[in-house]
Amino acid sequence: MAEKDGKWDGVERWLSGMKPTVGYVRMVVCDEGNVEGGVVAEESPKATQSLHSSHLLLRELLERSGIGHKEFAESIGIGLSRLSSYLYGRTKQVPNHIIEQAQNICDSKTQEMQQLERWYESTDMVEIIQGWASRLGMENGSPKEMSSILSVSLASYSRWVNGVIRPPFKKYLDCEGLVRAEVARRNLEK
Repeated sequence: MAEKDGKWDGVERWLSGMKPTVGYVRMVVCDEGNVEGGVVAEESPKATQSLHSSHLLLRELLERSGIGHKEFAESIGIGLSRLSSYLYGRTKQVPNHIIEQAQNICDSKTQEMQQLERWYESTDMVEIIQGWASRLGMENGSPKEMSSILSVSLASYSRWVNGVIRPPFKKYLDCEGLVRAEVARRNLEK
């Protein structure tokens, strides 16, 4: 068994739950040219450095906010590349004012989500479905078409409409996203 040309493969790969830095992936092959034992990965010295607590906190706040990287960066007033620098520890630490802004965004998103969940729990499912149908221009639409848009079985949709069951809040959020996407798609077709 020998290293492939004795050189590092310059391709970034996900291996065994570890993301090596470009230039630190080594392939081990048999004489027949087949990879034996898979690809061996070693993290770069920089990747193994421990991150400052501010980097870890920013990562946690981003995850808790439930929004994407781009929206998060815009919300705290920085560019996407700067956010990436903070998240991956390419800076000594994250400035306090960035952490404070991120915390405020996370808190407001959490409050919005809690408020939305309270509204969801207190609103009749039939009313929610009628709202979706109205936004889609399907007040008299077929249950089959609505269930298809919502990515649920016709049986589940029927149980929702008849008040037999109510989807979990997470499923409601998924359906809300699907309705928004369908409304946007229909508006583009006009």
